[in-house]
Amino acid sequence: MSNQRRSFLRAMAAFGVGAGGSAVLPRMAWAEKAVEYPTGPVNVVIPFTAGGSTDYMGRMIMTDVGTRFGGKFIPENKPGASGSIGTSGVLRAQPDGHSLLYTTAAFLTNLLLYKNLPYDPIADFTPIARTVGLPLVLIVGKQTGVTSVPGLIDYLKRNQQAASYGSYGIGTSSHVSASIFLKKVGLSSIVHVPYKDNRITSDLVEGRLTFMLEAWSVAAPMVQAGRAVALAVTSDQPLPFSPQLPTIQSAIREKYNLVSWHAVFARKKTPEDILDLLNKEINVSLAKERIQKATNDMGFLKYPPLTRPALTSFLADELPRWKALMTEAGVQMI
Repeated sequence: MSNQRRSFLRAMAAFGVGAGGSAVLPRMAWAEKAVEYPTGPVNVVIPFTAGGSTDYMGRMIMTDVGTRFGGKFIPENKPGASGSIGTSGVLRAQPDGHSLLYTTAAFLTNLLLYKNLPYDPIADFTPIARTVGLPLVLIVGKQTGVTSVPGLIDYLKRNQQAASYGSYGIGTSSHVSASIFLKKVGLSSIVHVPYKDNRITSDLVEGRLTFMLEAWSVAAPMVQAGRAVALAVTSDQPLPFSPQLPTIQSAIREKYNLVSWHAVFARKKTPEDILDLLNKEINVSLAKERIQKATNDMGFLKYPPLTRPALTSFLADELPRWKALMTEAGVQMI
C-alpha cells in the first residue's frame, strides 16, 4: 500500500469511516436520528454551471432522493474555480447534513492543482455516495469536415498554427484528456483555450475551436442538430448510448482510458446515522429504472452501489491515479 493511500485511509478513519463500516450506535438511536432528518431544507450545492453534465445528473438524482423527504432537497449551482467556490460554501455550513456537495473528481484533483486550495478534500469532508462514471466524447465542429479520429489527427497536422482545443479550465478532465490525447499523437503544440463557462460549446460549433472533449449530455444536442460530429469516447470500452462510436484507445492504438466520476460529500463531523441514511437513499434512487435509463442515454456509466467504507477506499486509489494523469498531461500547480 502506498504512503499516499495509507495517509488517505488514515484521514478518512478520523471521519468515523473505517474498514469495518460506520461508527457504532445503538439501533434505536439510529432509527430516531433517521426519523428526525431532515429538519429543514437540504441545500445540495453543485459547484458547476447550470446545464452541464454535473448539473443534469446532480439535479435528477438528488431531487429524486428529496421526494422521499418531503421534497426538501434543493439543488443550487455555485460555479467557479473548478468547483472550489461552491465547495468552500459547503465547508462554511453546519455539519448537520443540511448542506451537501454533489461534485466530480475535480473535488479531489484540485488538491493536485491549486497551491492555495481553500479546502482540504480529505480533512474537511466525508464521502457519502458515488453516483455515476463520466467518460467524455471527442467532438469537432461540423465545418472542419472531420469524421474520424485519424481524420482529426491529419487535420491538426495540416493546421497546427491555426487549430485549437477548448476545455473547462486547466486541470479539468476536459483539459487532461485532450492534452494526453495530443501528446500520444505527437501534436502537443496545438493551442489550448480554457473556458470558465458554457460559451465553449458555441465557440466550437461556430468554428472558433477545432475540437473539445465533452460529456455526451452536453454534446448530444449539438451532434443531433448536425452542428458537431462525435468521433470517439475516452473510456477504454464502447459506451451503451452509442456502441458504434470507437474508443480513442482503439483509434490511436495507444493505451488511453480516462473516466471521471460524480459523488456526494458532506462536512466532516456530520452525524454518522445521517451519512449512512443518505448513502442508502442515494443508492435507492440510482437503482430506479428511470434514472438508470437516463444514465445510459446521457452517456454516463452505471456504477455498482458502494458502502461508505468502500467509497473511501475507491477515493484513496483515485488520488494517485489522477496525479499520474495530470503529470502525463503536463499540468502544473497554480
